[in-house]
Amino acid sequence: MNKQKRFIVSCQAVEDEPMYGGPFVIERLVKSVLAGGASGIRISQRENIKPILKIVPHDIPLICITKKVFPNSEVYITPVLEDLKFLMDVGAKIIAIDATTRKRPKETLNEMVSWFHQHKTDQKLMADCSNIEDVKNAFELGFDLIGTTLRGYTTDTKGRSNTENNFAFIKEIIELNKKYHKQIIVEGGVNTPEMLKEAMALDIDGVVVGSAITRPKFITEMFLKALK
Repeated sequence: MNKQKRFIVSCQAVEDEPMYGGPFVIERLVKSVLAGGASGIRISQRENIKPILKIVPHDIPLICITKKVFPNSEVYITPVLEDLKFLMDVGAKIIAIDATTRKRPKETLNEMVSWFHQHKTDQKLMADCSNIEDVKNAFELGFDLIGTTLRGYTTDTKGRSNTENNFAFIKEIIELNKKYHKQIIVEGGVNTPEMLKEAMALDIDGVVVGSAITRPKFITEMFLKALK
């Protein structure tokens, strides 16, 4: 990713919704948002990676993850070294992994990051964080990009948002980043064009919007909630 601020669209399908599964669903979502002007894409799952790599232009950042649930851990975004290796082997240029300090299903976060640094080519690693402790740890471990993806999705951040208190959490990360000079990606809670504009005005490198663009069920519920 260059210095241009990127509008990144997360094209994923939720397992308990009608858009999940079926051929070409994600490919069509990706083509649609690219046609609309998205300057970055985030996708998940092994079966989607190779087809999407073929249709996303090389100058468009593509963030790739896997999702897998383990009974002994709450970590599910690129959770184990096997998934990280797969994404590296298929040529994903930006790979995001859960960078929280929670108990992991197998390898430690340090082990995964160390393996990445030893074997990467021109690839970059993104930290999906939930709180400021995650962010500080990710800075020290040498992640290339710091994302706020998991804020509100962990036990200790439940009910919290990236947009609350006028983006206070994001501003705290920006202040810390003066020492590290990493790329900061705002992801989560940006559900309107107005929020996007506010986030883009901050000293960050990109904003990810997902549900508010690619999940019809979520969008419909959001509109109806506004009527109550």
